[in-house]
Amino acid sequence: MSSSPSPKKASADKEMKTHSSVQKTATPSLAEQILAGHKTFGTTPNERGKVPNTFDADVSDERQLAAINGILDEAKELGLKVGHSQIDGAGFGLFAARKFSKGTRLLEYVGEALTESAYTTRYPDRKNAPPCYVISPRAKTYVDAVKFTASNAARFINRPPPGGRANVKLTTHGNILTMRPINAGDELLMSYGVDYHTPSSAKRRDAPVVLTAPPAKRAATASAAATSAAASS
Repeated sequence: MSSSPSPKKASADKEMKTHSSVQKTATPSLAEQILAGHKTFGTTPNERGKVPNTFDADVSDERQLAAINGILDEAKELGLKVGHSQIDGAGFGLFAARKFSKGTRLLEYVGEALTESAYTTRYPDRKNAPPCYVISPRAKTYVDAVKFTASNAARFINRPPPGGRANVKLTTHGNILTMRPINAGDELLMSYGVDYHTPSSAKRRDAPVVLTAPPAKRAATASAAATSAAASS
């Protein structure tokens, strides 16, 4: 004959179940973690000088989470995955979920197409607060992937850490290509161009770059670099 649990034990069991339920719901999904980082971007001490992501402040969390989940699903279909970067302080990164041979087109860098006027209006103080998701695959061509609702997983590709090597590159058509064989689990790393500090276009005027400086400054630095190279030859 079974006896019913005492009120005290029943209460303890209920409290344990409730606590367990709270613990499960307290763990944010990957999309929620990404959105949380997006909201605080540019506001923490190690991110001073970066433009806070306020361009989509009018977009609801639900819509942004849906967009992020869409990005994650698309990446999975392409044999890629978004996860925590192996680079200290880099936040999230893009990884290979399977092997890729050299010269494979992985995906396109997708974002809002901006005119030069729109670019300078959105980022007026690019010297002190440079954009972090804008690429310029060709002259006067700007692609901004800052918004989840207008981008894809390419926005998560980080640059190599000091001493590291890039394993993918950005073409002048905005495609991401593998530079050498890549194994499953490898983080995709792309050179942001010397233009992340000084222009990569010093050698190739059509070299795609990730923008962090005004076009005029890039051109002036490129000219100085070219002059220096000519003088030393």
